Amino acid sequence: MIERRIKLINKYYGEPQCFLVALLLSHRYMGTIFYNSDHCITMIGGKYYDKRGVVPIKEVKEGNYLPLQDFGLDIEITLMDALVDKHK
Repeated sequence: MIERRIKLINKYYGEPQCFLVALLLSHRYMGTIFYNSDHCITMIGGKYYDKRGVVPIKEVKEGNYLPLQDFGLDIEITLMDALVDKHK
């Protein structure tokens, strides 16, 4: 179900930014966005997802991801601004 939604997002947006995918997934499935200063992933039901589909747990652990809110409001605003700029 989630992976099918990711395929639809990728089809509709072409090459979507990871933050856009994370926002859409977190909203639809009540997930939590994680970030590592380079990439966003979404935790849903104990699994992690990004625009490629399921993210291997090894990659999550090695990627030093933290919940997005741990980075503070400034990073959320920065990510949102970049997303808006891309889709203008």
